Amino acid sequence: MKLLCYASGAEKFAIFTGWFFAAVSGSILPVFFLFIGPAFDAFGTKSAEEARDETRKISIIMGCLGLGIMITSFLQNFLLLNTSEKIAAKIKTKYL
Repeated sequence: MKLLCYASGAEKFAIFTGWFFAAVSGSILPVFFLFIGPAFDAFGTKSAEEARDETRKISIIMGCLGLGIMITSFLQNFLLLNTSEKIAAKIKTKYL
């Protein structure tokens, strides 16, 4: 946190927002794995049509979760890398 003394208010906000997106991205992955069990269970005792419908529902949910991971991971990387480059440039300028 010592390096945040070089950051402006907007940069601090971007860093904390990036950390928030990192937490959301990390918490979506275990939820994603909760749907793998029911996807395999759908093939067990049900008929072919019921298994297809159940698998389709679970696949749509897993696709949405995957899209959520993609968006939050992109925002996390963009915000943290972009802001850290700006802060590093400020530190280098003050050093030189």
